[in-house]
Amino acid sequence: MRRTPALLVALTELVVAGLGLTLAHHAQRAPLPARAAVRDALRDPLTRRAVTGAGWTRATASPVDSTLERVSFFSGGRIVAQVAVSRDGTVS
Repeated sequence: MRRTPALLVALTELVVAGLGLTLAHHAQRAPLPARAAVRDALRDPLTRRAVTGAGWTRATASPVDSTLERVSFFSGGRIVAQVAVSRDGTVS
């Protein structure tokens, strides 16, 4: 019968720890909207030249950190080009 209070305390600690970790987790915030990142990437002459002959079918954007957005150009399931776009639209 003494195991029940110990088990209850252990379960309570696990629930509190899990809740704390859930509340502490912060999702990465995109430095600019995905459409703007893709648009800025396509306005860059080097990027446009790289993807023109690649036959890309779609582009995705995902945050790298608080200042950079990664833009990936795909041809089917294969990445054909990838660039980083900063908050001000500069491509690197």
